[in-house]
Amino acid sequence: MTTGFAEAEIAKLVATYAAASIPAQARSREEIARFFTDSDPGIQPCQRWRPTDNDPPTDAAVSCYGAIARRP
Repeated sequence: MTTGFAEAEIAKLVATYAAASIPAQARSREEIARFFTDSDPGIQPCQRWRPTDNDPPTDAAVSCYGAIARRP
């Protein structure tokens, strides 16, 4: 999950997880991107990778990035 789209809501979610003794770490796009510097197409909001309908959820509703990397 990322703080990039709905920071206040994600902070509440992280606090909820912490209250239940479930560790969670929200990261910014930049924090995630350092692991995928040479990947194509790079980091994208998950719902944008392969949209399945004409009314996909908003970035803020998903608040999650996805990336694929492979070793050459």
